[in-house]
Amino acid sequence: MKGLLQQFQATIERESLLPSGSKLILCVSGGSDSIALLHLCHQLNRLFRWQLHILHLHHGLREESDEEARFVRDLSQRLNLEFHLRTTRDFQSETSGLQEKARNWRRAEALKLREEIRADSILTAHHAEDQLETWLLKWLRGAHLSGLQGMSRSDPPFIRPLLDFRKEVLSDFLKEIISEADSSSDDGEALAGSSTVQSAT
Repeated sequence: MKGLLQQFQATIERESLLPSGSKLILCVSGGSDSIALLHLCHQLNRLFRWQLHILHLHHGLREESDEEARFVRDLSQRLNLEFHLRTTRDFQSETSGLQEKARNWRRAEALKLREEIRADSILTAHHAEDQLETWLLKWLRGAHLSGLQGMSRSDPPFIRPLLDFRKEVLSDFLKEIISEADSSSDDGEALAGSSTVQSAT
């Protein structure tokens, strides 16, 4: 676990991504990637003295949505972090362009919260496999190899600090959190969410 935490810290410091004392919004879906991001930031918070706010976006599209919202809320409370929930039912009747519309809604809600609480940055949990998928999609749509560009780690106010890390590494990090919490008689599943280890962000 310390290896990933140290690499994450090194990335932040090398790129000057998240200055000490910053007010940060973490977009947390309840999937393994965003939960790993939450724990990484929480564990470094003593060093950087960030003000962490957790944003969960409820699309109302899946049966599991209510459960995921409760899980992220409960985890935020356990870690003494500010929790914000945004919900919509607008997509339940959508049949075309759903992914893009949902993505635009998530972005707009994150930006609105940033303005409301005067946050410095918005963190998302995009990782190395997401980066590869972005390149492949652009190539399939006809972009020339010389002009291919993936997601930027820093696209203010959006920050993607996990782009160098593979999903498998993030999942292993969560498994270690569960194991350590269990061994210390804490509720490992409540801290890391064992049901999220195999799910997507």
